[in-house]
Amino acid sequence: MAELSSKEKAYAVADRFYLERTDGSPLNIIRALSATMPAGIARIVEAFDHSISAVISTMGIPVALANAAAHSQLWTQVLGAERIRALAIEDDTESAESQARTLERAKEHMERHLASGQGRIGENMCDFLLGVYDDPRIPRAAAELHAQGTVLLWSAFEVLARDLFGLCLNSEPCLTLKIADNEVTKRLFQLKGLDLALLSQYDFDVSRAMGDILLQAHSLGSLIAIKQVFGAIFPDDSQLRDSLSDRELWVLSQRRNLIVHNRGVVDAKYLENTNESLPVGSKLLISPYDVERALDVVCSTGAILIRCVAAHCPN
Repeated sequence: MAELSSKEKAYAVADRFYLERTDGSPLNIIRALSATMPAGIARIVEAFDHSISAVISTMGIPVALANAAAHSQLWTQVLGAERIRALAIEDDTESAESQARTLERAKEHMERHLASGQGRIGENMCDFLLGVYDDPRIPRAAAELHAQGTVLLWSAFEVLARDLFGLCLNSEPCLTLKIADNEVTKRLFQLKGLDLALLSQYDFDVSRAMGDILLQAHSLGSLIAIKQVFGAIFPDDSQLRDSLSDRELWVLSQRRNLIVHNRGVVDAKYLENTNESLPVGSKLLISPYDVERALDVVCSTGAILIRCVAAHCPN
């Protein structure tokens, strides 16, 4: 793609590979929350932060490799130039002193390149990534990386919701009555009676274990279940209700299911649930932009859920 301009190369790379945002968003909002939360919620928030950070790092591996290759290429050029200069001005380029001076000048030259922005790091990275993309294995690997990133983003949100639900009912067991009084969630957890064997695991003291007990009955593994339980617990929180009804979050959950359960092959059920226009039997392709939207909605909805639980279950 040598005929492309620098900007065109950058767009081409962004279409093919996930690029981590340099400003730290959207995780900044989660990290800011962590410092203001009580210890129990803070631990959950930190685990969520770690999970999202790991997804970002994993999806950024191709660009990280390109960055390392571009720096190595520039260093080779700079060091080579300084060695040529040394041949012209040094009588004994083989001496340890001469080699040390050459290396020091090369390091200073490299620092000037990077500090001034005149280096070709960005364009060299683009050339590297677009060059390897010609290998048919790389597009498949990049697509799989984005697909697995999608699965991991949903998993991080699901774990966050489950952990916050457990903490909420453990700290405020009276909220279990809202679950029991709601016709939908009552059936979800089959709250007709408590198993004595289960109660015995807690020495028949469930005052700080209702969340754990209910999660043994249902793992909250779907967005529908998450909406139902938090809707029952916090029925007046319209912001939480709206965020859990966000189409991007719903599509993310459906893409996760399709990737995990059907190898990402589009079926009629997926099309019915998402209203997307894709041929049945085609492979679902997750773009870097899809990943960006999923990352945004997971962090924004996660932040709203964290604030809601902290406000109602401060302990």
